[in-house]
Amino acid sequence: MMHDMWGHMEGGGYWLMGLLCVLAIVGLIALIVWAIGAAGGQKTKGGAAPTSAESPLELLKRRYANGELSDEEYEEKKRRLMQ
Repeated sequence: MMHDMWGHMEGGGYWLMGLLCVLAIVGLIALIVWAIGAAGGQKTKGGAAPTSAESPLELLKRRYANGELSDEEYEEKKRRLMQ
């Protein structure tokens, strides 16, 4: 292969550099999107992250504390759960 006076290769090789730049940019964007998603986590309407170990009564209490339920709704649902 021949080199020009600045030491660059003639012809091929530059497409590979371009491809690697595009892949690096796409990878960086994917990493940023992933980091934002991981930092935000999955949130519920009340702002707290859902837990799979949360009992129905704990969930009811959390919804009531977040103001999602009125006093009457909370008492009715609590009564039904306690039956």
